Amino acid sequence: MPVRNTCFMAKTPLTIVSRTYSTHTQEPSAQFEAWRGYIAPIYDVRPIGLDAAAGFPAEVQAWHLGSLLIGRSSFAAHRFFRDQSRISRDGLAHILVQLCLEGGYAGVADGREMAVGAGDVAVIDLARPLALEAMATRTLDVIIPRTLLDPHLSRQASLSGLALRPGMPTAALLVDHLLSVGRRIADLKHEAAPALTQMIASAIGACVVPLLPTETKHRSDTVSMDRVKAYLDAHLGSPKLGTADICRDLGISRPTLYRMFAGLGGVAAYIQNQRLTLAYSLLVDPNNPHARARDVATACGFVSPAHFHRSFRETFGITPGDVRAVQPKQRVFPKTYASIDFADVWITQLAMNAAPEHAVS
Repeated sequence: MPVRNTCFMAKTPLTIVSRTYSTHTQEPSAQFEAWRGYIAPIYDVRPIGLDAAAGFPAEVQAWHLGSLLIGRSSFAAHRFFRDQSRISRDGLAHILVQLCLEGGYAGVADGREMAVGAGDVAVIDLARPLALEAMATRTLDVIIPRTLLDPHLSRQASLSGLALRPGMPTAALLVDHLLSVGRRIADLKHEAAPALTQMIASAIGACVVPLLPTETKHRSDTVSMDRVKAYLDAHLGSPKLGTADICRDLGISRPTLYRMFAGLGGVAAYIQNQRLTLAYSLLVDPNNPHARARDVATACGFVSPAHFHRSFRETFGITPGDVRAVQPKQRVFPKTYASIDFADVWITQLAMNAAPEHAVS
């Protein structure tokens, strides 16, 4: 039987890790440059008729589910780009799926003319060049590693410029699904994240992948590193997670699995590091102010509170009980899993999980 995440009855259930960003904390004249710095891990941006007095209003609220990101964004009119030089430099190959709630944008994505308006679901392939111009826009966003959409979807298959319009048969179903997730995400608990990840990925994949030409969809039947890491992230809460279950559920051999993680200190070390960094993020998340350390340990798959306490202190130099007392600006956040904010670290962490794309038999 496949490994399942075990739920626990905590006195204070843990919510999904989230972060909020707004340019409103800056003076109007500094707001666009603040946005440029914030969104830099994804796009290069340029202003359109910027009025220094009016500023550049923009906000992002994002939730980290482990293997994908969900966000609500709003921003003023501007241009955003990804050219080949930028793509080669940052290596991002994720898919951005955006439900446009208000406004829209237009331009060229991987050679395709693209025009997106309210009610459309747009697909942007971050591994492909794009140059788009947005009016004041509000969106619901999902950033997802491409192999979560379809385990056999190759990097050569470009999804950029695809869009589901309101009149398309599956568009209304996907829009309803995304809106439902957007309404409920803030109230969902941490243990729901793996199931929610699979649900979102399946819904998007079922609607988007069929739009591709048949010859571009599939590669050989292999298991990539990002697929293995996505599996591990989805099952961190299970104390029974081990090599036997991983190999059985993903259909790979133990020697292959060990070779894949040799450069990361081994499979067990990788799992423990992911559990510890997830625990750190849950403990300092302002949405979980009363979470007990032992409940966080259980949520992250630790059986022994003593082992969790000792490992946490060895890794971060502070005990789980004391980490909240550290001022936010003095915290040394882990550089993996759900860390400081949506664009600065979360996107990079997903990139680490998705690249390099080592295929194994």
